[in-house]
Amino acid sequence: MASIPRSAGIGLALFSISAVHAADWKFQPAATLTETYTDNLTLSSSNRLSDFVTQLTPEIDIQEQGERTNATLDYRMQGNYYARYSQLDHYYPGLDANANSEILKNTLYLNASASILQQPFILAAPISTNNVNPTGNIINISTWSITPEVKHRFGTFAKMDASYSHGMQHYTTGGPSLQGTNNQSTLTGAANDTIDAKLNSGSRFGSLLWGLELNEIRLSYGNSTSITSKLDTYTANVGYLFTPKFRIQLTGGYDNDNYVYSGPRPQGRFWNTEADWAPTSHTKFKASTGHRYFGSTNSFNATHVTRLTTLNASYTQDVTSTILQQPIPAATAISQLLQAQIPNAAARQQQVQNLLAGLGTQGALFGQNVITNQIFLLKTFNASFGVNLPRTVVVLSAFNSTSIPLQPPNVLLPGSLNYGTSKQQGATLSWNYQISPKLTAGANAMLTKITFPGQTFSGNTRFITFGLNRMLSRHLTGSLSLRNNLFTSNLAGPNYSENALIASMNWRN
Repeated sequence: MASIPRSAGIGLALFSISAVHAADWKFQPAATLTETYTDNLTLSSSNRLSDFVTQLTPEIDIQEQGERTNATLDYRMQGNYYARYSQLDHYYPGLDANANSEILKNTLYLNASASILQQPFILAAPISTNNVNPTGNIINISTWSITPEVKHRFGTFAKMDASYSHGMQHYTTGGPSLQGTNNQSTLTGAANDTIDAKLNSGSRFGSLLWGLELNEIRLSYGNSTSITSKLDTYTANVGYLFTPKFRIQLTGGYDNDNYVYSGPRPQGRFWNTEADWAPTSHTKFKASTGHRYFGSTNSFNATHVTRLTTLNASYTQDVTSTILQQPIPAATAISQLLQAQIPNAAARQQQVQNLLAGLGTQGALFGQNVITNQIFLLKTFNASFGVNLPRTVVVLSAFNSTSIPLQPPNVLLPGSLNYGTSKQQGATLSWNYQISPKLTAGANAMLTKITFPGQTFSGNTRFITFGLNRMLSRHLTGSLSLRNNLFTSNLAGPNYSENALIASMNWRN
């Protein structure tokens, strides 16, 4: 558990970055009390145990805004208390902290971040909701990074942006199991060191665009500095801005990756063609196609915003590792989706809480990260559509991701898990209806499918919640919801179902 206080301490230390130029500070304490009755506490396929679970979650949200600084810190500690099985009582920390500071005006910047969250350790095993179910399949992921950055303009000729980032990611056992065992003891984290330097054309060149980039990544595993993966890319590009709304860019470069591999070394020349079109300020589209050492590459990103709706869709392919993948909590994803329709932060936060009351802290709109120290090729499609009507908010999201290991299955890295190829697909529908100024009704439906072709495993999850949320006072809200959780697979063992009744009170100053 040493990494948990370390990340929390680093999160608090981020504010020292802002202290030199500190201006306006805001402190917002909060607390949530939740009582859950579940008829299948451990999500067992055969031995169903019922219990009442009390969860108490104090929280502090700190924000600092200065002329040259910006910092946010949200820390919470969720305590779980079981009526029948008190030996399972446990605490789950949560942290989301970011700080950005301009040390020298227009020249030197310092950025830092830290986080603590929970997610399933093994995606094919029972997955808890809001950390209620003591399945032994919950892991704490704590990360932190610090990034000094230098920017400089060479008159109208070019502009330079260079940064060095050092970060760590740690895994620790996140929760108990009624059997008193888990499979997480051997998993270790990794360090990430990244150098990124860019030189891009200035205004002197008008519509002609050019750029150079160097990106070097070093991943060191566990307590070893001798076992290192390298992901190096050197890039040159040239483009032309045909109109203020349409641009085409040609990119060429060299991949010089080096990790434990079999067959040809992972390196070689690459090329890419990209088109960027923004017909209006509310509609943007970007697409590219090319080739790298692992095969053809394609990507696109599309956004369309109206007064009542927001549509986002994207597809990416990249060589990566778990430490380079920052999970996006469902609350963050929906907040970003509704930002154009609900610019007021407090009002948007309330809508997010209403929409996701049943999904809990482990809710993920776009699948879960695979926990592994292997290098893999990640192909990801995400799409989301949000509607904000006077009394109704609806969010629909879908995802399809494939993770393909680029290292042989017999590679043994410190704390590494070898899943082989994994595929995740899913969709989530969240609906919230305002019955009266103080009373809302909400429902969530989530369908996901995970497949491990090499292990001939396929599992499906159906997750449904329905509830009511009432504002009791300016600072106090209460909610009551029902949950049904069903998991089926092509194997006999891991199948389970659960029904739960959840009552919750949330106070926020």
